[in-house]
Amino acid sequence: MKKKAIAVITLLIFTIGISLSIYGIDTLRESDFVNLNSKDNKIKIAEKVLKDTGRESYITDTDIRSIKTTKGDIDGDGVEDIVVVLDFGPELSVIAVYGGNSDGTYTYLGEIGPLTGIKAFETKRLAKENRDVIAIKEESVQ
Repeated sequence: MKKKAIAVITLLIFTIGISLSIYGIDTLRESDFVNLNSKDNKIKIAEKVLKDTGRESYITDTDIRSIKTTKGDIDGDGVEDIVVVLDFGPELSVIAVYGGNSDGTYTYLGEIGPLTGIKAFETKRLAKENRDVIAIKEESVQ
């Protein structure tokens, strides 16, 4: 009886471990954005954004050229959020917005794009709305 209980508990722990690795319960933290040029940080951020935006099946995190960010209170809750731009070259950029949490983590809010040829982006304050908006300069040759 004791061996069966140990076997069941071991199987349960194993199943939970595999589920966590497959579904990747992972959050972005403030520390991930400290050094965007770090290969490990770049791949972690790209992997998370691609998964959150549903693009992981046709773009890989190793295709990433650069990552840029800007901060602002996008959702109007008084906590600083982060806008993440993944640059995969002139044909594709993915922009995702993550809401800031009081514990230094970020929760996926949504995607803007995909876009091509992003030349600049920034957040601007709308005082009447008590929130920030995202201004994007996109260049497309047709």
